Amino acid sequence: MEQTTTKLSVMNVFKFAGAIIAFLIGSGFASGQEVLQFFTNYGLKGILGVFVAMTLFVVLGAVLMRYGFNHRNELASNGIRHYCGKIFGTFMEWYTPFFCFLIGVIMVSGAGATVNEYFGWPNLVGTVGMTVIVFITTLFGFNRLIDIISYLGPLTILFTIVIAGISLLKNPGGLATADDVLRSSKGIIYGAGNQSFSWVLSAFLFVANNIVVGVPFITVLGKSAKNKKEAVLGGVFAGIALMASALLLNLAMLSEIGQVLKVQVPVLLLAGNISTIISFFFSLILLEEIFSTAAPMTWTVAYSLVGRNASKNKYRLIILALTIITFVISQVPFGQLVAVIYPITGYIGVILIFLIIGREIYDFVKHNRSTENSAELAENMKVGLANDATKDK
Repeated sequence: MEQTTTKLSVMNVFKFAGAIIAFLIGSGFASGQEVLQFFTNYGLKGILGVFVAMTLFVVLGAVLMRYGFNHRNELASNGIRHYCGKIFGTFMEWYTPFFCFLIGVIMVSGAGATVNEYFGWPNLVGTVGMTVIVFITTLFGFNRLIDIISYLGPLTILFTIVIAGISLLKNPGGLATADDVLRSSKGIIYGAGNQSFSWVLSAFLFVANNIVVGVPFITVLGKSAKNKKEAVLGGVFAGIALMASALLLNLAMLSEIGQVLKVQVPVLLLAGNISTIISFFFSLILLEEIFSTAAPMTWTVAYSLVGRNASKNKYRLIILALTIITFVISQVPFGQLVAVIYPITGYIGVILIFLIIGREIYDFVKHNRSTENSAELAENMKVGLANDATKDK
């Protein structure tokens, strides 16, 4: 499919990047819980893991956005079968909505943990409130949802960077003792075990968890780009911004690792150490970011079950059923949900990452061979015509 000639819009690039960030960041990332388990708990080696994850996010974000743009006129295409093949692709088409549903559960549970740790209210207040908000906004559909969440991602990244930056400046010496504190601590939850090179696998699992749910969303998002460059840059900037924020947050938590290990919402602790006002505002930011992931996750599941052309009544019934079930399961403690759900899906996601990269390499080689063969054929035809002309003379 040929690229359109529409001029690149910087605003669209940032809109796409913001939407991807808002979709992926959620309560697990913004609270610090994901970064803690998959990077910080590995000590200084986890810093290298952040750069591994950034590279993967940049590549995958660009590839999936480009795929979406190239297949923008194919309503049912979300890239799963293209990259995974028929058998594994069919499995992923069923498993992805299931995992999206579980992520929605984690988000709502995170809302309960946030209002409990900051306001001292029962978890039930946060889970009920978030469930109702997600239900109402998801009824608006995909396009309206993108308009809402695309501005929330950058806002969260900015606020997280400010909190992490100030926290790190307040206690940079904490980095020197972080590994010692971690070695002497018990009950630490690791993203991928605690072996010599587990930090590498943990980085892959962190990306893998996000890509499993991200493929349908990012490819559909790519379809709304005006040209291919817009789509690709949106994916690239999303990966860079997301993991640059994770890097700074990781360093800040390492500098205060002794305190961080004792709480469920580490960033809220960091914010509280700076100022009660900042802590209050971050609690609100965290809640809106929980919403910005929970809502599109719910939409993704509903879209997978009924499609985008389903009747409004059928769509509303599915949304209602999903939000009720989400609320019930979200009563499980937040940290426990992250520790159980993410690693299992991560291994499936690692397979998906290699399949996506492998298919891209295959398509690239195939395209180059096709181009070379076409050029060779054209040259042979040219020589043949020249020979015929010589014979005629």
